[in-house]
Amino acid sequence: MAQYQLNLAHLYGDLLNTYGDIGNITALKYYAQQMDTDINVDVISLDNDFNADHYDLAFFWWWARL
Repeated sequence: MAQYQLNLAHLYGDLLNTYGDIGNITALKYYAQQMDTDINVDVISLDNDFNADHYDLAFFWWWARL
């Protein structure tokens, strides 16, 4: 069992994952494991309720080339 627990909300991860956001989440999971931390990732989309008090970190990424 890990020493720490981290809860992450991946905001709109199913809609905005066009530039490899899942790679960022994978990297976070890797580094969390190296620091003896369990990480739970929930994808929060348009139809989901979002309660910020349930999460330690919210991940949102959007990229636009101008």
